[in-house]
Amino acid sequence: RDLHSFPTRRSSDLNKFTETIVSPWFSNKIQWASKLRSIFALRGDFGKGILTSFSNPTNPNYPDDPFPAGFNPNTGQSTSKFLAEPKLNLIFGPWNNNTEFYLQGGFSYHSNDVRGATQLYEPVSPDYPYYNAPTYGTTVPNKLPLLIQTKGAEVGVRTTAAPHLQSTVEIWYLYSNSELMQGGDTGGTSPSASPSNRYGIEVGNFYTPSEHWTFDADFADSRAIFTEDDGDDSTFYHTAPDGSQQLCPKNSNCFNLIPTGSGTYLQSPYGKEVPEQVRWVVSAGATMQDMKGLSASLRLRYFGPRPLTSDALYKSPSMALVNLGATYKFNGNWSLMGEVLNLLDRKDHDIDYPYVSQITPAVGLGLPATPPTTLAGQELVANAVNANAAFTRVMRSEERRVGKE
Repeated sequence: RDLHSFPTRRSSDLNKFTETIVSPWFSNKIQWASKLRSIFALRGDFGKGILTSFSNPTNPNYPDDPFPAGFNPNTGQSTSKFLAEPKLNLIFGPWNNNTEFYLQGGFSYHSNDVRGATQLYEPVSPDYPYYNAPTYGTTVPNKLPLLIQTKGAEVGVRTTAAPHLQSTVEIWYLYSNSELMQGGDTGGTSPSASPSNRYGIEVGNFYTPSEHWTFDADFADSRAIFTEDDGDDSTFYHTAPDGSQQLCPKNSNCFNLIPTGSGTYLQSPYGKEVPEQVRWVVSAGATMQDMKGLSASLRLRYFGPRPLTSDALYKSPSMALVNLGATYKFNGNWSLMGEVLNLLDRKDHDIDYPYVSQITPAVGLGLPATPPTTLAGQELVANAVNANAAFTRVMRSEERRVGKE
């Protein structure tokens, strides 16, 4: 998000970290009536994270370096957090010995990246690891809590009324105090500007018509919405000299549309979609188990388009992955297994991010290949790179079949 940071990103942040979570819990089950029972639980979660940084130490040759030579201000940092989480589950039924309704709710958590919860400074360059323009040694403005409180509830029905078929349908809701946003360029993480509401419906089916065959099919449709507009993850606009605003077209090089100096660039302040949320998910498969020593499975995994910006002007394409696997067991000690990944040979992406990106080498911009060591040289490189950067969608391709490129 910092368009003025020094552009070199390779190996800018190397760490080892440990995360330990201890969760004591208590559970109480009461059968109130023949068709009503409850489960009350209380869990405590204590998390501790410790960071060991392998990033380059500070550079005493830099004019504004406030640290001694060879010092790494991030290493050895630690953080901890404790949350108390009550939960209540009410189960009604069963009716005809095969159908139950349930209502449950309670508190839980999600854990944040240990680096975001411990780092005092955010490395941005292998050569100047703690340089954040316009000053050296800019601290991380808000370190993240290691554990983030969430609150949720769901209502659903599960049944085995149909022979050999187990089915579940549920509607759920989840409130999170903060979302952890991933920086695709730096690999860093940052908290969202506001809490979020998530809700959706899930349908699950598990069918076993015979001893050797199993079929399953799960479907989910969900939404994730910020409680307030979050402009930190929205699309870039251009403000022309006449004051008019021009939206960067989808997948375009926005920063090259208007010559440098003829206007300013800013992000849209609007948008409540949580970036990278997965709305439609389908998981289905067929499994043959131990039929004369042979086992095999065919599985489908589908993800629908995802909003990549909070205003949803950038979206990822859908993804459908089909894998085939088989195992033959010769005896109790030997077996042979094989897999075919991406059976349909689709050109899908398993990662999509939108951000300001510069892929032209410095030499191609008429700049020196060796990073300059002066502040003026650093600013020259940053300004040239930013003037030629693009706000676009960056992706990583899914696995392809052998023999294909």
